[in-house]
Amino acid sequence: MSSTKGAGVVIVAWNSMQWLPSALESLRAQSSPPVSIVIVDNASGDGLAEFLGRSWPEVRYIRNDANQGFASAANQGIEATNADWVLTLNPDVVLDERYLERLCAAAAGLPDAGSLTGLLRRPDGSVDSAGMALRRFLLRPMDRTGPRAAGPEPVRGPEAVFGVCAAAALYRRAMLEDVRYEGSYFDPAFFAYFEDADLAWRAQHRGWKAYLVPGATAVHIRGAS
Repeated sequence: MSSTKGAGVVIVAWNSMQWLPSALESLRAQSSPPVSIVIVDNASGDGLAEFLGRSWPEVRYIRNDANQGFASAANQGIEATNADWVLTLNPDVVLDERYLERLCAAAAGLPDAGSLTGLLRRPDGSVDSAGMALRRFLLRPMDRTGPRAAGPEPVRGPEAVFGVCAAAALYRRAMLEDVRYEGSYFDPAFFAYFEDADLAWRAQHRGWKAYLVPGATAVHIRGAS
């Protein structure tokens, strides 16, 4: 399959209708729109298919008969798009209108970037994730949540981080294919949680870097999805 320039979006949904419309509207408002949107539905019972049919007919919809977990469903979504870049987006995330534009602009100058993220904040303004850091004594990557100034972040250069939170992560397809293991991008054994940390480990091992772009911002409700 030949690749398409630009970013495709993959959303994994599981009874997410309380938040999903806002996430989709934030994609519609992007200054640099995605080339495609794929939603993988883990057997929701909240009318998602009907909603998409009415309001978002351009979205590719894949429905599973049971809850396959985030990792497995995200893999399905990545397989269903051939874009050069893939943005995994949680249903409970609302992107700033220049989120994709700023991540893609940063990526253009970073040939070693396998993944990028913006600064994710919680609804109260606190930091949800500024990328992942490897904690020396815990021996596992954790979201960086240290205090940052309130309000919009200054538009400055990317910061190297250990990995990125998959709630709103932009992945280079070449990296995903390079670290693919037993046919999977995210390891399905994780079901949900830490699948992005595992991917960060494999990407680092293969020489791919991860970056935080502070000028790209989003709000993540965290735990809602």
